[in-house]
Amino acid sequence: SQPEEWLRIEMLSVLRNAFAHTNGRVEMLKPNLLEKIQTWESQNIGISTYYDYVICDAKIVRDIFDDVRKSLESLVSRYKDWDDQQKKNE
Repeated sequence: SQPEEWLRIEMLSVLRNAFAHTNGRVEMLKPNLLEKIQTWESQNIGISTYYDYVICDAKIVRDIFDDVRKSLESLVSRYKDWDDQQKKNE
């Protein structure tokens, strides 16, 4: 569903920022990002902190990747349908 897809996209964004900007170091995270990561950690979904680093289980990474891929495939499909419709209307 769309809300779940957006949640996964948000997870990807937050985790990407955590690793790209702080190498996953908890003490360097912006408070709003840390809060989101701690919320996900409390949900026991495969995102945790260990020795002050953000850790992601392979399964959650795969699930996020799959959901984002599906979302992008859907977007491309809808664009192609729209583009085909525009060409028919010319």
